[in-house]
Amino acid sequence: MHSRFQPDVAPDLLRACAEAPSEAVEWEAFLLAAAPRIRAAVRNSLLAAGAFPARDLAEDLEQEVFCRLLERDRRALTIFRGASEGEAGQYLRRIAATVVADALRAAAAHKRRPPLDPTSLADLHDGSAGLADRRACPEARLLARERAQGFLRRCRQILGRRATPERCRVIRLAWMRGLSSAEVAEKMGGRWTRSAVDCLLHRLRRRLLAAGEACPVRPGARRG
Repeated sequence: MHSRFQPDVAPDLLRACAEAPSEAVEWEAFLLAAAPRIRAAVRNSLLAAGAFPARDLAEDLEQEVFCRLLERDRRALTIFRGASEGEAGQYLRRIAATVVADALRAAAAHKRRPPLDPTSLADLHDGSAGLADRRACPEARLLARERAQGFLRRCRQILGRRATPERCRVIRLAWMRGLSSAEVAEKMGGRWTRSAVDCLLHRLRRRLLAAGEACPVRPGARRG
């Protein structure tokens, strides 16, 4: 099982990614080298925990590993002190194992909660009948607006001190207006990359679902 995760991610590459923009050449090299190894680490961690590594679940967890590397100003990358490829590979495997363990704990807790009712969020998007259709009755528009405001409050509660105006605007653009991650990044004037938008929405969506909250789906969006 260990042989499927070859420790050939250069330690200097991890340190370079701690400083480089998320679309720089260093990140492209890192993704090329690390992605298949993180994929194997996630799969092996799921199997070791007795969980079937379904494709959708594994892909979500792989994305979560990359989010862990980016969060808190890339703390996971900046604190890495390894000097060899073996230590770099071991470090990434450890992060992947932690991500899988956290996800399985959240899934177990979620099973103890009543099932979600996502229909109440069906009209959160500006492009849906409730919130944007001028022909809708005033009561329907008001109800949709209240639901949207309540959802945003919940997002801010979950983000806590990280609920900056910029992050809240990203949430509005993506989940209220239904824009793609590329469109959101463009609206943010270059301060956000598409991968950064995907990372924020992916993590927030997982935390909402773990808390038993329904989450809107962006029309035509692949994730988030």
